[in-house]
Amino acid sequence: MFRPISADAARRTIHAWLDDEMLEPPQSARTHERIDRLLQRALDSVVVYGLDAPDDDAYRSNWIGVGSTGFHEFVAIDREHSAMHLVVASDD
Repeated sequence: MFRPISADAARRTIHAWLDDEMLEPPQSARTHERIDRLLQRALDSVVVYGLDAPDDDAYRSNWIGVGSTGFHEFVAIDREHSAMHLVVASDD
């Protein structure tokens, strides 16, 4: 259920998720900067895959049980350093 995705697209998805109006409290510019530093270390110069789960209420509530703002998961594989990073954005 994972598909290749660019690091920039993964980064945009996470920042858009941070700006979701249902998250409380609203995220500050400082939070975005901190998250971006973490994402830079995890996503840059590697192959990134994003979870491409079905987008329907039955799947979300029965299988992964996510909150109201959705769920995003990315796997970054760094073959050169034999490392893998898992990046998850969820409000649950």
